[in-house]
Amino acid sequence: MRPSSSARAEDCDLARPECSNCTRNGHVCRGYKRPRVFVNYAASVAAAVFANAEATQDMLALGLTRPKAKRWRVYVGPDLRQTIQPDDTDNCIVASPDSRPSERSQFLSRFLDLFCPDGYEAIAQSEQSAYFWIHELFRSHGQSAALDTAFSTLATTYIGESKRDSQLQRYAAVLHDRSLRDLAQSMGQGGGPADNNVLAAIMCMAFTEVFSPLRNREHGWIAHNKGACELIESRGTALLQTELGRNLFLRLRITGLYSAIGRRESFPLADRKFNHLSKLANANYFDYLIEEMMLIRQLLKDLTDIVTEMEEVVLHTRVMGIFARGNAIIRSLFCWLADLKLKYPHPCVWLGELADNISGSTTIGTAATSAFTGRSSAQELYSQHLGFPNLLVAQAMMHYWAAMIILLRCVLSCVRIVGSQVAASLFLKFQSGDCLGLPFPVAYGNIMGKEQQTACEPIDVLLQLADAIACSVQYCISPSKGAVGPLVMLWPLWVIKDLHANANAEDMVSQRKHEYCLGVFRGLMERGVKFSQPLQQYTPPK
Repeated sequence: MRPSSSARAEDCDLARPECSNCTRNGHVCRGYKRPRVFVNYAASVAAAVFANAEATQDMLALGLTRPKAKRWRVYVGPDLRQTIQPDDTDNCIVASPDSRPSERSQFLSRFLDLFCPDGYEAIAQSEQSAYFWIHELFRSHGQSAALDTAFSTLATTYIGESKRDSQLQRYAAVLHDRSLRDLAQSMGQGGGPADNNVLAAIMCMAFTEVFSPLRNREHGWIAHNKGACELIESRGTALLQTELGRNLFLRLRITGLYSAIGRRESFPLADRKFNHLSKLANANYFDYLIEEMMLIRQLLKDLTDIVTEMEEVVLHTRVMGIFARGNAIIRSLFCWLADLKLKYPHPCVWLGELADNISGSTTIGTAATSAFTGRSSAQELYSQHLGFPNLLVAQAMMHYWAAMIILLRCVLSCVRIVGSQVAASLFLKFQSGDCLGLPFPVAYGNIMGKEQQTACEPIDVLLQLADAIACSVQYCISPSKGAVGPLVMLWPLWVIKDLHANANAEDMVSQRKHEYCLGVFRGLMERGVKFSQPLQQYTPPK
């Protein structure tokens, strides 16, 4: 089949993001510079049979009809367009229920295919909500003009930045202004309270700020989260009547917690009045982990406030209280890990040596590796990497390790006052390795550069947890994880980067690991991610 004459005349370099001429006219796109929707004319074995003129009459006598062409909704990248041909049945993609998909739906489908990780249908329904709330927006388009514009803004911004498409970047800037105007009008209408569509539009704009190239503007991630929290406070349980509302509440609670810990600011969704909402919205083990982490922000704030305390007796009492609260949170996290292992007896496994391109042919791995000089390389720092059943388990385990690092550092800060023997009783629980969540027994000394397999000292516990997060980077930045994979590891990676940055200046290994974390962050910046103020403050690009 040949491309349509109109599409060929335009030389496949259109002003629009994509072209549907070939799809609309039933042709197969060949040689286009931009990805297209493909049409599969050999959808079944019967198609090959009908290609034989002699067998056609026999098949018609059996009541079989000629199979119709299937129209696809999901884009195929430019690197795959030469491998997928009309007679190739091994490379199948999901058929679109719409017989004539619009250009907008094609573009949004391309965004979903790039943004979300693979394996959406393979995981349980309760686990799909962690990343695939955005699929609900695609299925509900047309119900709200503000949401449609915000969703298009997110898709255009992400593809424009990740593909370095200057035309899409300019169009995204126009959509950004239009989305903010439509969202302000929707919030200002007095006809009724804001609904889930407005909350979804706020979330789309918050994610847009992650990839927005408009550096001269104030980063709006935190501002959008505050606006969404105000909306949740005003509506309460009314937002949780739909699955979309529950998913958005959970996502806003998670991102708000990151901002609160990084900026030491108040966190609206951490208030006790939202406990009943959390119990109604929690859908999977990661949601329950975030529930246990809610108290960390107040713990850090109280630990910062005791610096100004001058009276020794009062200081000792307050530090003992912080130590007891931190110990209680750690024990609750132990219980969470035990519950997770009931579903996943082996939540992570050690895999082979790191590949030379550490990230599986991704930009991030190259940037991370290039951050080292001489003999300092990712292979020397981390000789093995971790694998997980799916991305949600990886996200849960990395956040578990990051939370443990924060809590244990709080405990170590209290050691000089409460006494090392009191703190030592807590670290004894880590020596078996069960509470670390790491797959023991294993020659972990190859990673740590030490002979022991389990932690004996507090600093060893912290380093093992930090190395476990670093060894999970390759899994998260693999191409099959889309854009969600790198985003879920931002906060844990920032935690271990801060740990190595505050290590002894003479510790060369910690300095190299700190440079490794910075290299990963720079790779994300090259891919188009724009960090919020806390990450910008601690991770300056070079």
